[in-house]
Amino acid sequence: MPWHPEAPAAAPVLSRGMHMHPRDGACLMEYVSLLAGAPFSDTPACTDRLVALVAILANDNVEAPRRGEFIAYASALASCAPRTPEQRAATLEAVLEVAMRHSGDAGLARRRRHAERRRTRLAGRPARTGMVARTGACLWLSGPARRCLEYAVAVVAELPADRRDATLLAILEAAIAPDPGTRATVSGRTHGTANRVPGSASSSASGSSPQHTQPAYGRPDTDEAPADVTGTRTV
Repeated sequence: MPWHPEAPAAAPVLSRGMHMHPRDGACLMEYVSLLAGAPFSDTPACTDRLVALVAILANDNVEAPRRGEFIAYASALASCAPRTPEQRAATLEAVLEVAMRHSGDAGLARRRRHAERRRTRLAGRPARTGMVARTGACLWLSGPARRCLEYAVAVVAELPADRRDATLLAILEAAIAPDPGTRATVSGRTHGTANRVPGSASSSASGSSPQHTQPAYGRPDTDEAPADVTGTRTV
């Protein structure tokens, strides 16, 4: 029988950071753990760790008035089972693509190309199993992948408020559904508007993203995430 998660009887208020108990509030992933009937945690086993990290970073960096909109994505997040290394590379590529398209940041473009090359490389070889493969996947997730996501969210955090929050919603959709053709309904409501951010390149009349030779908003093109990104939890 298919599983259809239902909202908790007493839903906590979404807020930044980790919480000891639902009565203190919950971040998006802690809400998902309640939805899934799992122990209260921001790393429920039902959700892929990379997707959970995107949800945590988006939750912790969106403004409070719009954080409640993330509740609509909780059911989809509860159904995001752990992914293969290739699928995770595709997820990272999709998230970086959305962030790059809405910010024009050159550093994101370079990181997206790295993710694309990793996805292509993984697709061209048999799936690996065993301790070495699992260790490698964990190291990539906690190292390069996490740094890329923190950098992306820091870039997005510098956008004007309306574009920033809409873009955070868009990258969450991209993480849940890396295939653009399936993103319109991931929140349980057929809107398809999260990727059309006001003032972004994708919503311009020409429909094409501007080309930048330098990172937008004066950000240096470095491998390190800027210090102003909110969210240092371990996933």
